[in-house]
Amino acid sequence: MSETPPSPGVIPTDNFVSLWAWDALAGTWYFYSPLLEASGGLPAVKAYADSHFYRHFQDYNKTLGIGTGFWVNKP
Repeated sequence: MSETPPSPGVIPTDNFVSLWAWDALAGTWYFYSPLLEASGGLPAVKAYADSHFYRHFQDYNKTLGIGTGFWVNKP
């Protein structure tokens, strides 16, 4: 983690591999990967999520708010 935020348009790829949030009502996971976004933009993240039957955060305006369980895959 860096104390300095990245420049606009720069996706940091060394903080974590993927981020997951559980949707108990739908019984499925939300998925995000900065590595996929850096290499192919958010469409690449969406394509991966869709192909594995996960949800894409942006499709559902999902954020990590109070009471949201989440998991971070960190190298």
